[in-house]
Amino acid sequence: MAKRRNYDRNSGRRNSGSRISNNWVSGRHVRKQKKTKLPGGLIFWAAFLVLIAGLFFINRDHIRQSLENTQLLEKMSSSISRENSGGVDPTPSGAAEQPPVVQTSPRPIEQRDPPSSTAESVSTGAVPASEAVQVPPAARPVQTYAEQVLYFIRVSDDGEIIRSRVVRRIPVSGTPLQDTLEALIAGPDSAEISRGMLSLLPPNTKILSAVIDGNTARINFSEEFQYNTAGMEGFIAQLIQIIWTATEFPNVQNVQILIEGNRIDHLGEGIPIWNPLNRQSF
Repeated sequence: MAKRRNYDRNSGRRNSGSRISNNWVSGRHVRKQKKTKLPGGLIFWAAFLVLIAGLFFINRDHIRQSLENTQLLEKMSSSISRENSGGVDPTPSGAAEQPPVVQTSPRPIEQRDPPSSTAESVSTGAVPASEAVQVPPAARPVQTYAEQVLYFIRVSDDGEIIRSRVVRRIPVSGTPLQDTLEALIAGPDSAEISRGMLSLLPPNTKILSAVIDGNTARINFSEEFQYNTAGMEGFIAQLIQIIWTATEFPNVQNVQILIEGNRIDHLGEGIPIWNPLNRQSF
C-alpha cells in the first residue's frame, strides 16, 4: 500500500508535471500567435496619421496663412483665457501669496488758490493781461476840409464877362494850391450852374504842377491850356479865373504861366504871358 501510494504520488507528480508542461507549451503557443497577429484597425489608423502628417507638412505654409487670416488662433486663445479666468485661479501655485489690501478712506484733496497774476508776472517777467496796455485798432483817418475860394464866369445880358466868386470845401492835403486849381478846372457844380455860373477854361486842361516860389505861384499847364474856342474873350476869361483863384492864397501875389514846363510869349491872339501876371494885369 505504501509503495502504491508512493507510486501514486510519483505517478501523480509525474502526471501533474506533464500537465504543467502541456499548459506551458500551450501558453507559449498562444503568446506566439498574439505577437504575430496585428489588428487591422491599428494598421489603418497608423496609415491615416502618417497621411495626415504628410499633408500637414506639405501644406504647412498655406495652413499657417489661413490661420493668420481667419485669426482662429487669437479667438481660441481669448476663449481659453476667458474659461481659465472664470473657473481657475490664474495665479501660479508657486507664486507667493499677496498680503491683504487694507481699505482706507481717501484723504481729502486740499484746494489751493491759483497763483495770482502778479506772482506769475514777477516769475516770468510777463505783464498781466489786466495791466497790459490796450492798443486800440488803427482808426480810419478822418478827412478834414478847408474852405477855398474859386472864381467862375457869368455873362451879362449885354455880353459882359463878370467874375463870380464861390467858396468850396476842399479836402486838406499837402498841395492845397494844386487841389484848388483842379477843383476850378472841374467846373461849377449843379447849384452853381443854376445860378448862371460857367467856366471858360479849355476842356481837358490838366495841371502838371503848382508850386509857390516866394510870392509867385508857378503853374504848369498841359498844352490844351493854349487853345480856347471862345476867342479873345475866352482867353481873357480863363486867365482871370486862374489868376484870381491863385491870388486868394495870402502868400501869392503873382502867377507865372507855364505850358508843358516852358514859358511862352503870348496866349491866343497876342495876350502877353511871358512875365508873371497879377490882378492888376486885367
